[in-house]
Amino acid sequence: MCFLGDVSPVFAGVHLYLKSGDIEPKAHDLSLQLRQRCIDKIIFAGMSANLCVKAHMRDLIEDGVEIAIAKDATAGAMLPKGDSYEAALLNFHMIASSVQTTDDLVSQMQA
Repeated sequence: MCFLGDVSPVFAGVHLYLKSGDIEPKAHDLSLQLRQRCIDKIIFAGMSANLCVKAHMRDLIEDGVEIAIAKDATAGAMLPKGDSYEAALLNFHMIASSVQTTDDLVSQMQA
């Protein structure tokens, strides 16, 4: 996972890398990289809430990682049969440790 230039100073010294296209949770060593750095809390954001974000969230929770979701920094497709973002939010609230806005999460980190 490469951090964007605008957020990298906030995470100084933390550099996790996934190959482009690693949407399958078991296709990379993210859990290993986190354990090696003693990281047990993650804030998730991403484009496909009901697919990639949810899959990685579940995978990391199984590995003992505490997950917070930045609900205003995720998205999902609007389909004729339903809103995948709303479906993902429902799952996030049942599974993740926290589901909050980005501003609320940043405020907690700065406290």
